[in-house]
Amino acid sequence: MKPGKRISAFVVVACLAAVIAACSGGGNWHASWPSYRTPPAKADAVALLGPGDVFTLMRAKWYSNKFGVPEDSTYAYFGRLADSVFRQTLSHSYTNLAYLDETLRKTFPEETQKLDDRIFIKGHFPEQGEVVGGEHPPKFIILIHELTLGADLDRKTFFDYSLTQNEAPQKKAVENITVIMTFTLWDNLRQRPLYSSVVEVSEPAKQPTLDQVKGMLRKAAAAIPYELSKGAN
Repeated sequence: MKPGKRISAFVVVACLAAVIAACSGGGNWHASWPSYRTPPAKADAVALLGPGDVFTLMRAKWYSNKFGVPEDSTYAYFGRLADSVFRQTLSHSYTNLAYLDETLRKTFPEETQKLDDRIFIKGHFPEQGEVVGGEHPPKFIILIHELTLGADLDRKTFFDYSLTQNEAPQKKAVENITVIMTFTLWDNLRQRPLYSSVVEVSEPAKQPTLDQVKGMLRKAAAAIPYELSKGAN
């Protein structure tokens, strides 16, 4: 595991302000488990799993055309971009941030979490009784379950089980760029989930730029420490 790099404080502050709007809206899109009392401190040992191995790009041809990326490498290009942005953003909030080998996820069993009566997410969680991290295990693990970059998406279509059978028609003209992410804060020492959420960031695609996409990924990443600071019981 390697230590993360810091990014400029004013960038993160701006992101956090934007996240307030990005994470609002109807529906119970997050759950704070009873054992979650105190959010991770800046100096705590926190590890990140993902998002590189769980990244999905939808409307890849549109992204290729708009941003001048060869179509056969568009998926890999934006996957690397997302991974880099998340690491930079979260390393500002957690100065001892480390990165878990993403192959670990394949050894974890898949489980479903219920956020409310209609909202469910799936993810791979460490085995009960198994502390991850060797001789110096992190206190917390941020598990990124899914990270999707697409267009005109709505998290309700993916995670509200009363609507998931209704396939949304794909629009020919893209109106909005969308980032959707699910994550869990995991107590590594006690092997239990503390907080889970579905985050959506959407912005108009009138004149899309690569900086806009980076900014939206940054907002999604910044939503993690923001929500964790507000969600403790």
